[in-house]
Amino acid sequence: MDVLRVSNKHRLLKGFDGAGRNVFGELSDYYGEEAASILILRAREEYERILPEIAEIGEKKVLFSQFIIWAGWISALYKALLCLGEGKEKALIVIEDSCIAYLTNHALVLRLFGKMIFTGLFTLVIKNLAAKSLTCGVRRGYLLKFVKGNGDFNFGFDVVSCPICKLYQQEGADELLPLFCELDYALAKIGNWTLDRTDTIAQGKKICNHRFKKPIK
Repeated sequence: MDVLRVSNKHRLLKGFDGAGRNVFGELSDYYGEEAASILILRAREEYERILPEIAEIGEKKVLFSQFIIWAGWISALYKALLCLGEGKEKALIVIEDSCIAYLTNHALVLRLFGKMIFTGLFTLVIKNLAAKSLTCGVRRGYLLKFVKGNGDFNFGFDVVSCPICKLYQQEGADELLPLFCELDYALAKIGNWTLDRTDTIAQGKKICNHRFKKPIK
């Protein structure tokens, strides 16, 4: 592993540790503080195991890399819960509650992001990155097609290749896909924008058709 990759690994693990502190209270409510600490440590081991995948696609220059990183956190926590004897159904509930707690703890940042995404500069950046993803290709990142607003929405994009689906399928955790997709709506609600979507690759469709609308003041 070269110096850049070591640096990236350190950054990703540091991010995971911060997320662990954010959801510690939620996990403690379920299992108590001692068990929650053990669970987070086990999840960190799982996260470090999949870092060769995450480190490659979690670079800051990769389109929507933070979503890929979040997906890795969720996969690691899920595997840790199962390893420590939790059932799949309960594990998914715990993860969903923990994710909502994490997003709620970052509500201010998400609301600022919600304002930024409807600026001309942001949509131009997304348009250019989407075009680049299709023409140049990304080994394991998102491939997107930008969609211009038509009055019903401000802008959108169609995901034609989803790294989250690939990661969860590789990890044998397809059951996480519906949960991760639904978190997009929680993200939109907390960030104060509207997301419309009828198709997802996780459902077996060819694309995920995201459409974003700015809230009416």
